Amino acid sequence: MLRRCHDSQRLVQKFALGRGNADDLLALSTTISATQELALTIRESLHGGKAFSESLPPDSLSRLVSRIQLDGPLALASKIKNAIDEEGVVHQHQIEDEEAGTLMEMAEQIATTEGSTDDIAAVKRGRGKKSTTSIREHYGEDAQVWIMKPLASTALKRLHADLLSLDEDKAKLHDNLQRELDASTLALRWTPGLGHICHVKGKDAKRMAEMRSVSSSKSTKSFHHPEWTELGRRIDQVRLQIRAEEQRVFQKLREEVIKTLVKLRRNATVLDELDVACSFATHAKDQGLVRPVLNNTVAHKVMGGRHPTVQVGLQQQGRTFVTNDCLVGDEDRLWIITGPNMGGKSTFLRQNALITIMAQVGSFVPAEYAEIGIVDQIFSRVGSADDLYRNQSTFMVEMMETGTILKHATERSFVIMDEIGRGTTPEDGIARRVQLHA
Repeated sequence: MLRRCHDSQRLVQKFALGRGNADDLLALSTTISATQELALTIRESLHGGKAFSESLPPDSLSRLVSRIQLDGPLALASKIKNAIDEEGVVHQHQIEDEEAGTLMEMAEQIATTEGSTDDIAAVKRGRGKKSTTSIREHYGEDAQVWIMKPLASTALKRLHADLLSLDEDKAKLHDNLQRELDASTLALRWTPGLGHICHVKGKDAKRMAEMRSVSSSKSTKSFHHPEWTELGRRIDQVRLQIRAEEQRVFQKLREEVIKTLVKLRRNATVLDELDVACSFATHAKDQGLVRPVLNNTVAHKVMGGRHPTVQVGLQQQGRTFVTNDCLVGDEDRLWIITGPNMGGKSTFLRQNALITIMAQVGSFVPAEYAEIGIVDQIFSRVGSADDLYRNQSTFMVEMMETGTILKHATERSFVIMDEIGRGTTPEDGIARRVQLHA
């Protein structure tokens, strides 16, 4: 169900800035429906007496679901579904893709005739997959695509009825003209330059020599007919009225979104929390994580700890991560880690900081057992480089960062420091050790 949810925070923000479109409305409607289904599923599970793990007791879910507000959003979703024609939106995108493809072909032709090899390659890289079937071939040359359903408003219903009646008049006029002019190939068309015209071809074109031609070729002929000109004008007028009414209905829906903005954002926050919780649960199950014990002490007891990302990388290579224990905080407030290169010292430092962060954000942790006191700050002095812009050497950067840690760290802070002052003489190292622990 969460997979069906869109980023409603972003969608609502788009409407608040006046940039939302029909696709955004449909996405918002789908998200509201999925939110309702999700809330009902959780409530049924709670009332059905299904067992829950201790990590997420029913009270937590009850409080979470109780924050979902659906009275206003459900009404909005219903209005969107009743107003927007999803099939029409899809067809609209197909037309836009066709127009984009036409422009791309033009750009490719110009690049081929006037540009360099790099210009041609750049145009071809941006070329998308060409549609196999034209929307106009499927629905006809004068087919109109509407994004609103005819029943979206009373005015739209009336206008679509008028358009249907005019289309029937067009069909009758077409049949009458074919009989009167004895032209089976006659077609009623509209072109940007000529307007509403009658078009014939083949033998019919030769028999229409007396007609005043507005466009012709060896095998075709186009001419105006007063009845078709008048009927076409009326059809165009109704179509424009439908477009205007669609815009009015669409604007009204956008205003409805703004009216439910607060509830939509609150529901989105609940969905975000559920998404994070589900991701934590999935990750914990896949990687064999355990629930940490959090308390108000300064202890950091991790048995069989693992680095959450290094372990995954080793598993992909078919290798095993060697677990480590870390027991600091009570009497041993400071650990100094020594060992050979590539022995895992830096990984050990990082993994314990990551375990602390994961525990405090509500995730299970990669360990066999973890008891962690609440930490107010985490300081990391790992890796170093000079800062030439500020005229600071590597050693100076390390000392300044170390000074910041000493100034701001408290007894509840977790600090990792990796190879402070490496490469200096033993005497300098001893002097810094004395200064750090003075």
